[in-house]
Amino acid sequence: REFLDFIGRAHRLDAALRASRAGELLERFALTDAAGRKVAGYSDGMKKRLALAAALMSDPEILILDEPVNDLDPMGRREILEIIGSLCGDKTVLMSTHVLSDVDRVCTSVGIINQGKLLVNSTIEALRDRHARPVFSIDVEGDPAGLIPQLDAADYVASVRSLPDGLRVIARDEDRARRELPALVVASGLFLSSYRLERPRLEDIFVELVEGDGAS
Repeated sequence: REFLDFIGRAHRLDAALRASRAGELLERFALTDAAGRKVAGYSDGMKKRLALAAALMSDPEILILDEPVNDLDPMGRREILEIIGSLCGDKTVLMSTHVLSDVDRVCTSVGIINQGKLLVNSTIEALRDRHARPVFSIDVEGDPAGLIPQLDAADYVASVRSLPDGLRVIARDEDRARRELPALVVASGLFLSSYRLERPRLEDIFVELVEGDGAS
């Protein structure tokens, strides 16, 4: 509470406004019970919530957040993202992050930067529509490393990525991919445990744009 009061004084808020706004923010970010404790004893998630509360003390129209959920555990990450999402419609929030699933979860627009160059600035839905290549998610039992060169060589495949949960194949020709991908997997000697067509993730689009920029 003292820290938020200090931030309020730095913004020249009067005492009554500082007290009421600090109380509201402590309650909003579930810090009321810890308001009298030293910040040094806070968890990382509590410190992140306090930092957001401090940023909101002056009731700004624009909030700039740099890696706001970095180094948090899954529960802390979810709490902070829910808070950021709750600001939608009330504040303009500019958030930098390399975790694209977080962008997908809370953002309405995205800018992708590579080597200091802005590659795209768009709403997420428009970006998906523009890069709406079919994406096949393939899970196999066994090591799929030997399958990747075969997929790369297939003319109906645009790109292949190996992920912890399997392979993601972006296809140039959806019909041929539907017919030939399962047969190619089976012919390689691997057991096909899952095969599905998905919408492109933001991560797929990011990789496509960045790799395309590198090629140019």
